[in-house]
Amino acid sequence: CDVDEVGSIEYGLAHVNTPGLVVLGHTQCGAVTAVTQAVLGTGHALERNIPPLVDNIEPAVRRAMAKHPSVHGNDIIPYGIEENVWQGIEDLFFSSPSTRDLVNSGKVKVVGAIYDVGTGKIRWLPELKVGQILAKVEADPGRALIAMAGGHDNGGGHASASSHGNDNGGGGHAAPADGHSPPAAHAEPAAHGGGHAAPAAHSAVATHAKAKAEKVTLINERELRELDKKRHRELEHNEVTLAADTSGLGILPKIFTGLLVLGIAGGFLLKSGTLAEMSLAAKLYSGFGIIMALALGLGAAGYYFLDKVTRETLLEATIDLEINVANMRSLQDEFVLFGIRDPAKGERILEEHHELSKQIDDVLTHIRSFSLDVEAVDAMRQIDELMADYRKNFADLEERYHEIEELKESLDELGENMDSELVEVIHEHEAELRVLQVEGTNIQQIILQTELVEVLFEAELLVSKIGHAEVEFLLDKQLRHISKMETYIGQLVVELNTAKGIIPALDTPREEQIADIAQIEEVEHEMDQYREELSLIIRDELEVEIDMIACTEDLIKIGAISKAMIVKTQEETRAIIQEAYTTTTVLCSIVAVLGSLLAFFISRGITRSLTRIQQVLYMGSEQVSSASGQIASASQQMAEGASEQAASLEETSASLEEYSSMTERNAENSNNVNVNMDEADGLLNTGVESMERLTKAINEIKTSSDETAKIIKTIEEIAFQTNILALN
Repeated sequence: CDVDEVGSIEYGLAHVNTPGLVVLGHTQCGAVTAVTQAVLGTGHALERNIPPLVDNIEPAVRRAMAKHPSVHGNDIIPYGIEENVWQGIEDLFFSSPSTRDLVNSGKVKVVGAIYDVGTGKIRWLPELKVGQILAKVEADPGRALIAMAGGHDNGGGHASASSHGNDNGGGGHAAPADGHSPPAAHAEPAAHGGGHAAPAAHSAVATHAKAKAEKVTLINERELRELDKKRHRELEHNEVTLAADTSGLGILPKIFTGLLVLGIAGGFLLKSGTLAEMSLAAKLYSGFGIIMALALGLGAAGYYFLDKVTRETLLEATIDLEINVANMRSLQDEFVLFGIRDPAKGERILEEHHELSKQIDDVLTHIRSFSLDVEAVDAMRQIDELMADYRKNFADLEERYHEIEELKESLDELGENMDSELVEVIHEHEAELRVLQVEGTNIQQIILQTELVEVLFEAELLVSKIGHAEVEFLLDKQLRHISKMETYIGQLVVELNTAKGIIPALDTPREEQIADIAQIEEVEHEMDQYREELSLIIRDELEVEIDMIACTEDLIKIGAISKAMIVKTQEETRAIIQEAYTTTTVLCSIVAVLGSLLAFFISRGITRSLTRIQQVLYMGSEQVSSASGQIASASQQMAEGASEQAASLEETSASLEEYSSMTERNAENSNNVNVNMDEADGLLNTGVESMERLTKAINEIKTSSDETAKIIKTIEEIAFQTNILALN
């Protein structure tokens, strides 16, 4: 850590407010290897400019050798690399009071590490050692004490600014060969990349006094204030709350209402005796129907809650929405931070951003596919409006990004052109100045040429300062860089006008003067174009920040709404799950109770019916037995009647034969008719009585047959009912 390194570090820590500094060594370090081999006397001779470059490494190598006396040769190099890291930290603390103050105040942390070039891994060194080094430096009276430029102390550090060489063999323009020294260096050395040494300050005998710097305005002050106010306005962080919709969850009261109605209807049926009058088949059908109704009710409740559980999927969709919005905000921030600096990376970020935008549209479409309440629908409408506004703002941001990208390229090109043209004129007049210095005859021309070269160098330096201020503005968007650019541009205009005033006084051909003035006017023309484009890029950069705020605000609002929808959906889901558990438990209990009661009543009804059937069957069997006895008795009576009828028929036959004989005898003995008339009349009466008895017997047989048929029919009906009962 010499002056260049310490100065760069101080700028990074104190001006850019970088909170961490890593002093990173690496394996296979060529510098440490060269110093180690030089100390050991095994390396080749070093060229003249190398020792001042690596002089601070030697103490680290010697310290490593002292700490590890058993390690020899190139094996000490890894220890030397680590000690070189500690040496760099010690040099920094020794030379930079501001760095020590920042570390002591806790605003900056300094750490050491070793990078392994073979594996790509980093080994972090103990932070405690950094504190020990800081304490050691703070106790050293030779440390640098004054932090700010302009003061004088012992200077601190291991090497002065001239440690890199003390002759004119470095870069830049060498002194003239005759030994004439050029004018003294500027108080503020040039920072341009042309490699020129800064020319002298204005000579006391300069013939052209500089005019006062012009006031240049890149952007109207009022417009600048308005833009700055817009880009620094506070973001709106409105909390969004959405009430959970539990209006459709009151299923238990409906269930209990239905059960109450069923209970009243059942009590009415029991009280009215309708249930007792129902047939066995009707009872069985009713029982199975009620069981099916209970099962269907339980299934319907399950389907109802299964449909409600789609809230879980809705919850996942709303979470996806919030995650995608957060990712989009990250991409947007990354685009603004890196996109303008790295166009290729910016285009990749834009592609990812557009793809993520499509994913958000898909998620929103998916959310709309659910059954949403009025509040959720209104929230989705707000998200759609915010997304439309976001896309518009981001499209403006993207358009300005591309415009800034083009303007940056154009500004870089203009800056390079101005610098190259000024360098060309400087080289020309430096050559003329060297010739005049060698001749040494015309002091006035030497003064004019020196003053012109100085003015041109100052103009080139101002071009570099303008470009540097532009880069600083693009990095941190601080308005102070705008005023710096305006000041530098005004000074550049003065320097160019001064140069144009000096050129005609030079003792050079008229054609060269015209060419030089034309070249400077070309620089002026390019500077005018540079100013216009710089004004545009300033406006675009501020507008980008304003668009960024608008985009961020839209995303914050979308995120707030999506978060509210997540909370709403979570509450609804929890309520649904709780009611599902409660309702399922109640329904299962109700089904169990109703099933038990139904089984009891159906069993009792079937038992009663079977008992009645048994009684009916018993009574029917007795009736069958009695009817069988009656049938047997009737059959016996029929047999007796038949026997009597047969006897009567035999008697009738005998009587008829006798009657026939008597008739024949009557025919033969007509004379005995009157005598036997009374006897014949008696026999006729006897036949009539026998015929009447026969007719009566036949009627009795018919009656018995009818009764038998009825009994048989009754038996068949009983048998049919018994068969049905057996089948049931």
